[in-house]
Amino acid sequence: MRLLLGSLFACIVSIGVFQFRARYYPGESDCNQDAPILLSNHSWKACNVFSLEYEEARTKFRAAVKSLEGSTNVESFILPVVDDLTIDVAVLKGTGKGTIVHVSGTHGVEGYAGSAIQLAFLDYVNRDNLTSDRPTIVLVHSLNPYGMKFYRRANENNVDLNRNAIDNFDEFVKSRDPNIASYDTFRDFVSPEREPNLWDSTLGWWLGALPKVLKNGFSPMKRVLVAGQYHHPTGFSFGGTSMQPSIELIENFMVQHGLLPGEVTWIDVHTGLGKIAKDTLMFEATTHSQSSLRVYFPTAEHIVTPEVQDKKAMSGYDLTRGILAAYLQEQYPEGLFILQEFGTLPPIFVGRSLILENMIHHYGTNKAAGRALLQTSFYPQSTKWRASIVQRGVSLILQAVELSARSK
Repeated sequence: MRLLLGSLFACIVSIGVFQFRARYYPGESDCNQDAPILLSNHSWKACNVFSLEYEEARTKFRAAVKSLEGSTNVESFILPVVDDLTIDVAVLKGTGKGTIVHVSGTHGVEGYAGSAIQLAFLDYVNRDNLTSDRPTIVLVHSLNPYGMKFYRRANENNVDLNRNAIDNFDEFVKSRDPNIASYDTFRDFVSPEREPNLWDSTLGWWLGALPKVLKNGFSPMKRVLVAGQYHHPTGFSFGGTSMQPSIELIENFMVQHGLLPGEVTWIDVHTGLGKIAKDTLMFEATTHSQSSLRVYFPTAEHIVTPEVQDKKAMSGYDLTRGILAAYLQEQYPEGLFILQEFGTLPPIFVGRSLILENMIHHYGTNKAAGRALLQTSFYPQSTKWRASIVQRGVSLILQAVELSARSK
């Protein structure tokens, strides 16, 4: 009976996937086949701003920054992280009040979307579409270069940087119940310590997941995946045992260059959750009401603040700690720290990809299979997706600039 139900479920899932892809990925292709991406009176060729490899994205970013030299007051900085992998920072100095910071690649593989936004924005500036009477704009390219290069969300130490931004780290780890979100209860499911087999990659995973979701509910099971854990170094959503160099590097850089503390609007770009190709803006804390934020950021599909009950894409994060934007908001309360999340696949597909990729990374030999899983889940090769990411991402930066001007 169980096998029969499983087969029926697999058929339903297959049909659902087919319909999903037919609806949302009709133009799945490489970027050379994309029509120009349009925003107001500006346009971009998709292949000029999107990349498939970390080195390609970094080279494009550095070239775009260099092209501004002489016409714009710009400085570039290279922050080494590990081996030849770097965080690249461009500071476009303005004469106006405040600072806008745009960060790509906190979650590695998700950095290709943020990188494309940054390249499109640099091209926008290069065409004299932004005057010097504006806030200083800081572009942080690939906060987690290891994850971006190897198509992982975690960094070189298997640490999720968006679970790692924690003050008083030792005290936090000692006081946090390891099973606070039932990670240990479901550890054999979310972090099996073995190579995935054919059964895992096809029907087996779904047969394991379905009873758990039906018995415990979707949100509690999602919470197991997103809460973060600090005691299983090769496990899923590992937050580390100390703050990682990337976070310390960028915070120290901002402080040393007088960009923090101050009136900063910080945008951290992510992909994976929410309505396909649309963006959710999440604010861990803010003095602005949701209605005023809607006025400031009119193109966002959904805005989540602490008092919003219907969190949609951000549901299940109540036990999550170490989110970079939340840490910075606490350290620098005068700033406005935003997490911009672009939707890709339904959450259960994203969760499946993350679980199997973590198994492959630690115990498997076919690393290309792990890369393919996370590319599908966090960087889909869809014409419509690429266009929406650039349009919404650049729009948010421009809206942040406008908001800064209002506060003069």
